[in-house]
Amino acid sequence: MGTAKLGPDDGRQPNGTSVVDLDTKVYGTENLFVVDASIFPGMSTGNPSAMIVIASERAAERILALRK
Repeated sequence: MGTAKLGPDDGRQPNGTSVVDLDTKVYGTENLFVVDASIFPGMSTGNPSAMIVIASERAAERILALRK
């Protein structure tokens, strides 16, 4: 968890820390999306399965919206 941080600040830029943008697209790529526990900022106190399912459903909506 936390190895592919999701956020608006492109990690390729000075002071940027994120690997994945808010649409779950990897910065600097055309068609590579990451939707797994690595986008969460840190460890959860419980089973992360529910968080992953919710993130996946929301990411699918955002990815499909990019195609329009």
